[in-house]
Amino acid sequence: MKILVCNLGLLPMSTFLPYLYARLRTYIEVDYDKHIDLKWQTPIFRCYDNNVSAEEILKDIDVKNLDMLLTSNYTWNINDQLELSRYVKKVNPNCFIIAGGPEIEYKNLKVFERLDCVDAICYAEIESVMPEFLYNYQNNIDYDINGIILKTNPLKPRTPVLKIECKDIIGKPYTHLKHEFIKWAKEIKSKGSQSRVAVSFETNRGCPYGCTFCDWGSATASKIKKFQRDYVMEEIDSVMELKPDLVLIVDANFGIFEDDLDYIYKLIECKKKNNYVTTVAFSSAKNKKTRATQAHVALHKEDMLKVSHMGIQHTDEEVTKIMDRDNIKAIESIKEINDGLKAGVPLVPALIVGSPGDSIDKWKTAITDLMCMSFHDDVRLHDFQLLPNSPAMDTEYMEKYKIGYIDKTYHEMPNSKRKASPAKFVAETFSYTKEDFVEMQTWSYFYLGFHTLGIFKWAALYAHHTLNIHYKDFYDRVANLKTVKDIISHVRIQMHRFVLEDAVNKFIDYDNRLWQPDAFVYYKSIENLETLYEEFCVEFKDDFGDVLNDIIAFNKFIQINFEHEHEITIGHNFKDYFKDVLQTPAFEKSKLIPKKERTVYVNDGYLGLQKEYLIPKVNNINQYKENIYNKILKQAPNYRHRLYYYHGAIKQ
Repeated sequence: MKILVCNLGLLPMSTFLPYLYARLRTYIEVDYDKHIDLKWQTPIFRCYDNNVSAEEILKDIDVKNLDMLLTSNYTWNINDQLELSRYVKKVNPNCFIIAGGPEIEYKNLKVFERLDCVDAICYAEIESVMPEFLYNYQNNIDYDINGIILKTNPLKPRTPVLKIECKDIIGKPYTHLKHEFIKWAKEIKSKGSQSRVAVSFETNRGCPYGCTFCDWGSATASKIKKFQRDYVMEEIDSVMELKPDLVLIVDANFGIFEDDLDYIYKLIECKKKNNYVTTVAFSSAKNKKTRATQAHVALHKEDMLKVSHMGIQHTDEEVTKIMDRDNIKAIESIKEINDGLKAGVPLVPALIVGSPGDSIDKWKTAITDLMCMSFHDDVRLHDFQLLPNSPAMDTEYMEKYKIGYIDKTYHEMPNSKRKASPAKFVAETFSYTKEDFVEMQTWSYFYLGFHTLGIFKWAALYAHHTLNIHYKDFYDRVANLKTVKDIISHVRIQMHRFVLEDAVNKFIDYDNRLWQPDAFVYYKSIENLETLYEEFCVEFKDDFGDVLNDIIAFNKFIQINFEHEHEITIGHNFKDYFKDVLQTPAFEKSKLIPKKERTVYVNDGYLGLQKEYLIPKVNNINQYKENIYNKILKQAPNYRHRLYYYHGAIKQ
């Protein structure tokens, strides 16, 4: 029986090797106790441009003689995979097509209305269902088994399937199929430095939490099951032999077990042995943070960590309770922040806007709480996407909290090479209206543009730490400046179009480009910098006193703008002060006071932490603007640490 596994990729420049294919094939060939005669076709796992047809993608597959197609569906690939499935069905009506993955709405009794070309869906772990299904199918035994919904029996109850015990699995996919993986990795790398190899890797399955926004492979609110330590260690050897550019550990709570830190040390050992820099990423344990923090610090020291994500989601107690996230201890997150700050780990917190219970004021408080936690370089503000099988999609939950949503297409960045994804975003609940949601979106980009990207950041830090003006009060006053109002009005108009009208994304069309709203705020601000700072000085002159002119001169000098001064001398020494402020523990304040002394600051032209950029001064202002746009303003969140300011100015 000829079988093809298809999981179209997300990123054209970072190709994830076909773990699902390898996991299923290895389990059948090593662990399954019955014989199935399968002829495995080369899996489809790369990302293709939008103009590449299904016929072209499948050109090396004998579609006419294909017996079975398995597709794994995510937000970014489901539409393309359905097109591919339709093509297969057209060429070969006898090919049996099964769709699985988190984007398949298996609870929906009308699921096959969208999946018109699919013969069955799979809603359980692949090892626990597919081997038995394939055996029965090949031997003409009843294959309408639990975990599978046939198109001919769509109303069948979705009976839970007993999960495989990870500790009992013997077959190691990266080891068992090592030669295939080596061949694919070499093929990808042969295309040049922009073609990166990425690897998915797991040490356990399951998640004890039940956050309503989440669908971790439908494994939420379940007991964690570990793979054997020796099993994981041997797989790490095989994975690192591929010299991957990224190892993504897909556990929901990495760091929860003692062995997890040893796995990190093993990855580091292999990196040194292979003399190849591999980045490692994972989702930290929600409560037991110590080992996850130690892992991040160890990876950071070895240049194997680009960023450490922190899923805070919200800071309001009512909101987190409605999320079913109130069992996650905030004190553990604060400890993780402080340990990471001390070690210099690039931390990126994430909040979700628009959760049930949220409001304009709660959202503003949540963002400024992040500032109080010492997050000033980068944050991620996510919309609440309704994942098909998440608890938030349950009818009872949606009715209880009066959830309304908008159907949009998810684009992370303008002109991104990532596939655009259809998505449902929460846009109203019992606690806020769609008009309120427009304001919440607008405030998001206000804070990102004016604080995270730096227009008023340094003044805000001084106001908070030394003048005891809370960030929220500071930015409420900034929001009333005339030029700020004008800049933000453009954002508000676009957010209104996105939430209440027909705009498919949030991008703002300005100066012959599409802009992320926060980058637009920044760009418009540096176009009007003198006017902005003049208005600021009028508003805050009584608060800042004789330090006002110096703090504004410093704020202007250290951030990237069109003037690009190489050196300035001002009357206060902010170097030690701001170095201390940026490392101050969460919810604490620096005790330093800037010294009143003439101080020289030098701009060396370098920006960025994860990747260093040099923005040289050029006489042609249009060319200089192009440099700023292409190197800085196009960068996505996660990679913006020190990106908008010349950090060398306070290092000297």
